[in-house]
Amino acid sequence: CRMLPSVCSRVRGAPTHVLSCEMFRDACQRICRFSAGPRLSGHKRTASFVAQSRTDTAGQEEEGADGQFRKLELYRPKEVRRKKRTEIKFDLPHPRHTRMPVDQDWPSVWPTAQSFRPSVVPLPLRQGYVERGAPPGKFANLELMKIPNFLHLTPAHLAKHCQVLRQFCTEWPAGLETDEKCEEHFPVEVMDSDYCHSSPTIRDVRSRIVTLKIKLSRLQLDYHAKDKLLRLVKDRYDPATDILTIVTDRSVRHSRRVQWNSRFVPALLRRGRD
Repeated sequence: CRMLPSVCSRVRGAPTHVLSCEMFRDACQRICRFSAGPRLSGHKRTASFVAQSRTDTAGQEEEGADGQFRKLELYRPKEVRRKKRTEIKFDLPHPRHTRMPVDQDWPSVWPTAQSFRPSVVPLPLRQGYVERGAPPGKFANLELMKIPNFLHLTPAHLAKHCQVLRQFCTEWPAGLETDEKCEEHFPVEVMDSDYCHSSPTIRDVRSRIVTLKIKLSRLQLDYHAKDKLLRLVKDRYDPATDILTIVTDRSVRHSRRVQWNSRFVPALLRRGRD
């Protein structure tokens, strides 16, 4: 590189910016002829520079041929070895509702009250509404899950429950085999009702009604007491059946309604006999 200005000055008629490789090589050969021993090291450097320039020129020609620059790779890229994923196969059984026999013990499958589970019930149930389509099936069906079901109250369940509760029950009293005998020994009849249905609330106004029935002939009243009692009860007495009916539906608690009826009848009897 230090010899480049001197070389360029010795080449006649060749400016520095138009110096070609051939002209540069001829100039170097001329300098080497007239150079002495101390100049030999410079000659070596010039020769190596010429060889390097030839290599660079050849590389530029190759780059110009394909129009892309070659990349210098100092290190060989490492090959990334990926482990092959082994496919795990599970021997899954068929769904439970397809393997259930017809004569299975249903109380053991569904022993208590619980939400609907489609994998256990072997029935093709459907519920819901789809416009212009069939109702949805039992799988992933919220309509079947949010409503109460009675799959725990089948005849088989009731038979098992009764068999277990039999040890805590007493025998039916002798002499009460017919309804007439029951009315003879138990003249007062108290009736109430409980309702169970699907609604936002479990309360029902009809469950407040408590009815008490008794035959007027069983009270052993004289003419004066009976006449006064009928005037007090008004239309609560049915002369066709001789039954006095008292209905209570005002109080909120069931026990209070029963107590009110049980106290109302003695109060009527005392007032009628006065």
